[in-house]
Amino acid sequence: MVKDAFELAQYVRYEDDTESLDIPTNDSFLNQAKLEFSLMSLKASSDLTPIIYEAFEKVANRLNLDSDLVEIYILSSSDVQASCLSFNTEGCIITLSSSLVNLLKINELEFIIGHELGHFLLQHHRKHKDGSPESLISQRAMEISVDRIGMCACRDLNVAIKAIMRLLSGLEEKFLRFDAQSFLEQLSHDYSPEQNTHNLSTHPSLLLRAKSLARFANSKPYQELINNVGGTELRDIDNLIRKDLDFFMDSHTKSQIKDSKESVEFWVFVYALTRSGNLSKESQKELVNKYGEIKKDKLITMLKSTSKEQAKELILDKLSESIENFKNLAPNQAKKEINLIINAIKKQLSQSNLLMEIQRII
Repeated sequence: MVKDAFELAQYVRYEDDTESLDIPTNDSFLNQAKLEFSLMSLKASSDLTPIIYEAFEKVANRLNLDSDLVEIYILSSSDVQASCLSFNTEGCIITLSSSLVNLLKINELEFIIGHELGHFLLQHHRKHKDGSPESLISQRAMEISVDRIGMCACRDLNVAIKAIMRLLSGLEEKFLRFDAQSFLEQLSHDYSPEQNTHNLSTHPSLLLRAKSLARFANSKPYQELINNVGGTELRDIDNLIRKDLDFFMDSHTKSQIKDSKESVEFWVFVYALTRSGNLSKESQKELVNKYGEIKKDKLITMLKSTSKEQAKELILDKLSESIENFKNLAPNQAKKEINLIINAIKKQLSQSNLLMEIQRII
């Protein structure tokens, strides 16, 4: 049984939103931020903003979260936006723009507050964000997780989808008729998007997020929370969501990362085979066994008109280039896997000191 908000957040976390807390915590920054927000915005309270504060208290109660950990500030802005600021598990600041508050109904605002609290509960502020394609995929996965926490906060799929429809359109109530099925049917797999569609965004499209919530509503964790009954295993739900994200946003980037890793493996293998000289007949057999005749022939063609020293330099350049490309596309994955790749090839080819040699040269 889930005991508190932090445990609930972990329980419903999207599988691809991996837990990787790279950034150390800092206690002093939050107090400084509170002072700055107090000077330039309105702090939500039962006295000044009773409706907003009551919505927050409902969310905190539903998530079993200590409300003293959170302060909410309302910013005067024409932008429809919300954010979460936190540096550790000891507290956070939620900001809501006035335009967002004025646009949404109060139960829809509960979804937004829960969403932002999700970033705090899952400590997303401590995950390294470097702007790489890998990082953007990771950030999109985070949004899937925190939308789930938002829905656990408002306890209603329809309310969550209404909030998303309103955010997507910017339309007030009088202009909008709620029809979840019609809204979700906007998103069709009948066409194939351009390879680079939205893959530079930190957020999935709002339609994808709504569809992901509709899938999550059938999950075991959500059904246990709302109806005290079982449901579909979360891993099965996550697999469906991953397919949607891959189709519309992530597949091109994931393919690039996969190709870059395989290029590193290839050039490490070639470098290892040619360490002591040219590509011998025995080495060519090793290459064919692992990569096939076509790759072997292309390599030989590339090296044919070069001297022994030039060939070594060319292979080294290709190896360096492949490693750099892998690091640029997926720095976190590259950091974890490059040494593993080298050591695996070292073991396969029974070559000593391969890792140290490549580390020294590259």
